[in-house]
Amino acid sequence: LAQDIIKTRIDGLVASHEVVSSNKASDGVWTVQVKADVKQDVLQSTWADVEHLMEQLGEPKIMLFFDDLKQYPGQPEPTAFGRMSPVTSQVAGALRKSGFRVIEKSRYQLMKDKKVEWAKADDHAELMNTVARDEGADLFIEGTAIAEGPTLLAESGLNQWKITTWSKGFWSASGEMVFSTEPASSKKNFRDPGDSGAIELLNFTAKEVSEQVREQLLENLTKQAS
Repeated sequence: LAQDIIKTRIDGLVASHEVVSSNKASDGVWTVQVKADVKQDVLQSTWADVEHLMEQLGEPKIMLFFDDLKQYPGQPEPTAFGRMSPVTSQVAGALRKSGFRVIEKSRYQLMKDKKVEWAKADDHAELMNTVARDEGADLFIEGTAIAEGPTLLAESGLNQWKITTWSKGFWSASGEMVFSTEPASSKKNFRDPGDSGAIELLNFTAKEVSEQVREQLLENLTKQAS
């Protein structure tokens, strides 16, 4: 409930609530059971607005640019995993379920095809707008998931990976921002000091990121339409 997307979604929906039970596990994670009275009419009318919005927009086409990166201790810059981004796949699936058409292409391959050096681009937003427009996309969404570690925890002997994610969405025609998420981090400990822990955490994080992007996009498009 600490995330803004959830707060926005439940605003006006929950009439009252009570905490039924709560428990803190040894890893510091809290499990809380909540009983709430929800205004069903408000819930239904809210999603009716979203469905109407999608009809007005005519199934917008979206281009995704997501990076999965890793950064070892002492490494000056993060590097790519060199594998298909699970974040891109999860976000694409969530958006398609909501009625969007999605173009999935590698950011680096697109830049290579256009003979543009990513790091030397003078205007990042305009570059992204150009790529999205050339591909016939109405919006583009970009994001990054950086896995940092492994950090050896002396007390337990486990290796900790931390993943930080963020994302932004823009209209490709104007470059106007549709939404922007605050950086969010998650951590997990593994026995194996290799990349496998980072990849497992990345796969776990991808589902949460995909729902966050979908909710943020629908919420903000609904606000703009109203």
